Amino acid sequence: MFWTNWNERRPSIMRSTLAGNNLRVIISTDILIPNGLTIDHKAEKLYFSDRRLGRIERCDYDGSNRYVSVMADYLDSYLYDRVVLVEVVVVEVVVVLEEVVVVVEVVVVVVVVVVVVVEVVVMVVVVVVVVVVVVVVVVVWLWAGGGSPKKPSDGFLPPCQ
Repeated sequence: MFWTNWNERRPSIMRSTLAGNNLRVIISTDILIPNGLTIDHKAEKLYFSDRRLGRIERCDYDGSNRYVSVMADYLDSYLYDRVVLVEVVVVEVVVVLEEVVVVVEVVVVVVVVVVVVVEVVVMVVVVVVVVVVVVVVVVVWLWAGGGSPKKPSDGFLPPCQ
């Protein structure tokens, strides 16, 4: 993860793992008030703004290859503020879209679980219906005398010689 540090004595742009390990300062020179930061994951670039210096820069994830993308004159701070605002809005939209993706993934998991539960319930109902039909057939067969032993005189067995 990356963040800006507005410390008046040592402003910087920093990074670490999500657990807070490997804390590193990646930008600490030629920076006064780093008030905006966004990440281009595809190009593996950071874009950051410095309100005091009136510029937007980009660099690699490790802070190398710094390049001033936009330089704002103090008289043109209105435009600079709008660029920073757009940058912040874009980052917020990306965050919201990432949250929407997570919600969609959760919904898909819930639907899969519901489908599996419905399949299990249907299988249990089929088993219960089969058992009931077998029991009814056996009861009817026994009730109709199907279970009583037959005598040879009933024609069930051939006569003995």
